[in-house]
Amino acid sequence: MPRRALEQPFVHLPAWMWPDGVATPWDAFIGYLMLDALIGNTDRHHQNWGMLASSRRAGHPATLAPTFDHASSLGRELDDTERTRRLATKDVRSDLRAYAAKARSALYDTGNDHPLGPCEAFAHAAATSRAAGQAWLGRLRLVLPEDVSSLIARVPGQTMTDQARQFALALLQENQARLESLHAG
Repeated sequence: MPRRALEQPFVHLPAWMWPDGVATPWDAFIGYLMLDALIGNTDRHHQNWGMLASSRRAGHPATLAPTFDHASSLGRELDDTERTRRLATKDVRSDLRAYAAKARSALYDTGNDHPLGPCEAFAHAAATSRAAGQAWLGRLRLVLPEDVSSLIARVPGQTMTDQARQFALALLQENQARLESLHAG
């Protein structure tokens, strides 16, 4: 996890209206991890986050870069036949819930040889800054299913098939429920 790098004194929180409880660059990055968990991003690794520096001269602050590279999300590696099968199957070993649970990021916990799942990565990071974790989970509760559905419906048909839309919406709902269960815990 990039925590050590983000806690350096020259790294500052980007100017933005952060939720109460988000006070450091690490706290902001915890929000990136929650987004990864929500969308099922399996490509967050040590080269898929960054810092922006305003100058190479010593003493000039760096800030956490905006989040980027979310292409490995929402089941994009599945074809429509597989999406449809996972949505329809009664086999709990290969349904949408199993797909969400099997997702793995490219982040590891210290001393563990197995990559963390996106929800695990968020939970692990949120445990280091409870205020930030709760702030991001509070923001997640404001995400309404009808708003998500409306956004997905606006994606052009040549970009996203109907099966991809259905799968993405179901995956977002599943991951949101998984994350909200962390809030209850």
